[in-house]
Amino acid sequence: MSYATLAQISSAFPPEQWNPSTSTVLPGATVTGWLSDESSSLDGEIGTAVQTPINATTSPLLTATACRIVTFRTMARVVDFLYSADETRLKQAETWRKAAERLVDGIQRGNVADGEILRAGHDQPGAPAGNFKDLNGHGGPHFTDDMRF
Repeated sequence: MSYATLAQISSAFPPEQWNPSTSTVLPGATVTGWLSDESSSLDGEIGTAVQTPINATTSPLLTATACRIVTFRTMARVVDFLYSADETRLKQAETWRKAAERLVDGIQRGNVADGEILRAGHDQPGAPAGNFKDLNGHGGPHFTDDMRF
């Protein structure tokens, strides 16, 4: 399953520069494989924070965010492949990668409201990793060495 489509990637490039259906240098099938790879990679990165694969019906905002991440990363790969000697385009690819990483970080921190959160204490959007306080500001249970379970 992929969170983005080949059409979304190809729309970022003028057809005279790259057309996935006619290109022999970078065929659409290759990019479709990249989309699948990037989607699987994203599932691994966010899978400890939210339920993956993401259900588009129950988590439309998280699905849209995942689509942007996969799109940014895959467009960057296309640029790397087609324009390896063009510094301006390579800077754009790096900008896309950084945008994707910021979005991943946001998901990992619980900033997407409709994701099915898996970690305890992350029921507050924007709560940093390791903040296990409830909505009233109370921390979790405190344990000492002499406690028995």
